[in-house]
Amino acid sequence: MASLLSKSNCYFIGPTKVEEGVCPQGALRVAPGLNSLLNALKEAAVKGITTVFLENGIHDEGGNAIDIKIPIFIVGESRKHCIVIGGLAMKGKKEDNIDVQNLTLRESKSNGVYGDEGASIHLDNVSVENSGIHGVAVYDSKRNSMKNCNVSHSKWSGLAVFGGGLMTIEGNATSIHHNCTGGYSSHYGLYTESSSSSIHIVSPLTKEKISTNNYRGRNYGKNYDGCITIQTIAPTTATNALAETMLRVPLIEPILIDENKNKPIPNNENTFWEKEVVDMDIHHLFH
Repeated sequence: MASLLSKSNCYFIGPTKVEEGVCPQGALRVAPGLNSLLNALKEAAVKGITTVFLENGIHDEGGNAIDIKIPIFIVGESRKHCIVIGGLAMKGKKEDNIDVQNLTLRESKSNGVYGDEGASIHLDNVSVENSGIHGVAVYDSKRNSMKNCNVSHSKWSGLAVFGGGLMTIEGNATSIHHNCTGGYSSHYGLYTESSSSSIHIVSPLTKEKISTNNYRGRNYGKNYDGCITIQTIAPTTATNALAETMLRVPLIEPILIDENKNKPIPNNENTFWEKEVVDMDIHHLFH
C-alpha cells in the first residue's frame, strides 16, 4: 500500500489546468527516450508520486499502449513538442481519475486512449493521432471528459463509446477529423455503440462543428439500436455532473521551469509531501 500525507490542508475537486511550460510541484520530471513514460510510471508507483511531467521530445513506447491501474496525473511540457509514440490504457478503480494534459499521443498500435471499465479519463489539450484502432475509446465508465483535444487519422472511429459509457466534450479547440482511415462502414468520427452509450457535447459546441472530414462524411451516425445518442448539453449540466462524482485530491502547486531546466524557480509557498510506500507490487499495477 502507498500513502500520501500533505503538510497543507488545501484541496481542489477534479482535474486542475496546468499551463504549457509549467512543471507541477512535486512532479517526477521525465526526459524523453525509449520507454521513458512506462519507466516513469513504475517509479511513480513505488515512490508514491502522483504527477509525472514529460519534457519536450520523443517518449518512445514502441507504439504500445501502457496499462495504467493507479490514479495519476500525466502532464507534457507542450502539446506540439511532447510526443508519446504509443497509447494509454486506463484501468484501475472506478472511483479513480487519470488526467492527461499538454501532449501528443501518436501511432499507437491499438487505441490511442482506452478506458476499460476502470478509472475515469480526463484529457485536456491532448492530440491523439494515427491510432491503429480507435483514437479514444471508453467502455462502461461515465465520468470521462475531453477538453480542447484533437483526434485525427485513427484507423477506426475517432471517439467511440461502448457498454453504457459516457464521454463529455468541451472546448472551442476541439476537433475530431480525418478518422476511419481503414474504410470500414461501421466507424465514424463520433460513435456510440448502443442507446445506453452516450457522448455529451457542451454548448456552444455541436457534433456538426467538432466532427468533420471523416472518411466519406462519416462524422457521426446511428448505433446498433438505430438511434444517435450524441447530444449537446448546457455548460451547467456538464459541470454539475462531473463535480458530483469527482474525488477529493491533494492540491498540486505549479512551479515555473527555468531556461536551463536544471533549477526550478523558487516558490516560498510550495507544498511538500511525505511519502511512505510499503510492499508495492509493480507487476500487479502495470501488467
